[in-house]
Amino acid sequence: MRLGNLRQYLSHNTPDDQIRARWIMMAARAIALIHRYGIVHADISTRNFLVADDLSIKLCDFAGSAVGDVGPLVEEEDRYRMPCSSRSTMTDIFALGCLIFEIGTGLRPFDGLGDDCFEDIRGRYLVGEFPCLDGLLYRVVVYKCWTGRYESVDLLLCDLGVLIAGKRVFDRIISR
Repeated sequence: MRLGNLRQYLSHNTPDDQIRARWIMMAARAIALIHRYGIVHADISTRNFLVADDLSIKLCDFAGSAVGDVGPLVEEEDRYRMPCSSRSTMTDIFALGCLIFEIGTGLRPFDGLGDDCFEDIRGRYLVGEFPCLDGLLYRVVVYKCWTGRYESVDLLLCDLGVLIAGKRVFDRIISR
């Protein structure tokens, strides 16, 4: 896909809120679907979503995924990795929270820290210290991903639907 991956696209473009909402829903639906089939991606990030010409996104890179009883061969990148846990649907949900954060802000979690600071990032996650969510429309969803409050991506999708529908109503009211 000529537009590259989502991280590359976000670094050169500033999509509007409607496109960001669409991407977040597409990503969550893709992950919910693979989970229904017993697949744990184990490497969710904006690097592993490709941007199509119509600006839809496609989940890619299943090479290291866990399928059924076969464990994963990879782990998420440092900023997307839930500490102290083997790869599971819960670690995918944690990483999905990071993905939503990056789509919503244009920044990776703890973007101000160097790429060699995994132990610092891991330590922060371990004590429940997360990147600032102030002003992020999806902050409640992201926080629930990071704190293990979703048992499935389907529950997350319900919350996203309510948030996005509520924003549309609010936008209509203030545009009158």
